[in-house]
Amino acid sequence: MASLISVSRATQFPPSPDGLSPWRRPCGKWCLGVSLAPALDPCAMSYRPAPVDRRPRTGRGFLFAWLVPVLLAAAAFVGISLAFWISSGLAGGARAVGWVGAAAVLSLAVWLGRQSHRYGRRLGARDATDALRRDPRPPVVLLRSFADDETRFRPSFKRGEWSGAVPAQRYEEMLASILQPTLGPVVAIGDPRDRLPDLGAARMYLPDEEWQGAVLDLLQRAQLVIVHAGDTEGLLWETARVVELVPPDKVLLSLPRAPRHGVDRARYASFRAASRSTFPKALPEQISDAELVCFEADWTPRLLTRSEFKSRRRVPFHHKPREQAISALAQTFEDKPFLYWYRIVILVVAGIAFLWVLTQLS
Repeated sequence: MASLISVSRATQFPPSPDGLSPWRRPCGKWCLGVSLAPALDPCAMSYRPAPVDRRPRTGRGFLFAWLVPVLLAAAAFVGISLAFWISSGLAGGARAVGWVGAAAVLSLAVWLGRQSHRYGRRLGARDATDALRRDPRPPVVLLRSFADDETRFRPSFKRGEWSGAVPAQRYEEMLASILQPTLGPVVAIGDPRDRLPDLGAARMYLPDEEWQGAVLDLLQRAQLVIVHAGDTEGLLWETARVVELVPPDKVLLSLPRAPRHGVDRARYASFRAASRSTFPKALPEQISDAELVCFEADWTPRLLTRSEFKSRRRVPFHHKPREQAISALAQTFEDKPFLYWYRIVILVVAGIAFLWVLTQLS
């Protein structure tokens, strides 16, 4: 009877991503079924989550990625036209309210269309195996902590200063969109908690006992390896294997991003301390305004600062993949002074529009 109401240590649940005890999660009778498993089946001495079906759904992907945004655009056009037609016969204040409502409808339609498009692309995303089969070029392997999957990147206008006028995009998507056309398929190990693959690198989802072998195979096939600095145990193991198996002229170290902009210096210091015994030559303590680190033949690290990217925007096509990658990324990482004036223009236009609405309402 005791086995019917208790869970043995061998059948304990895996840790929850939210840090809560599994018994505090709303799992209902699913928990009861697992707790009864040792008594009903003596061989059920381990718990495995049900496999997630992440196969590409091209039909639904096309529906959400293209058809729904088109319908939203058509509905927004009709709604805005009606708003202008109705407000044309109203007084100044009511007309201004109608125009504000039309702008709100347009903004909502744009936001919903963007979200639907991204969701549809994720539904139709193909896995790494399919990407490698379709593209015969050697892969670009991205190694990172799963916690960095949502890291954002914004262009800067001066010394890495953040430009709030430019929308942020996922750092991984930025890397994949630039490197895949230039070099080859960008692949990564997928987070087993994903319900749908993220955009960016093509994912490879594997059980716990197989992912390390898959990483070793990818490293041997890779033409370029990008390590996004972090301090998780899995990433440190992968970094050690990179130093063992991959020539240094095929490796780029991507510095960790801060939540809002620039490089997270605290996380870089943590990665530097954790990987002190991994690299033959110690990583630099001060990183200035660098975005990437490349390595010489003896693993001597060299910082790639924003000023250095200007001299690397064009390299001959026959250069090594690492040089081609740096050249392709140079235009994204280097400072863009025009963003400062772009932000100023947006603020001025928004201020004028706000004052006009106030005058119409008064």
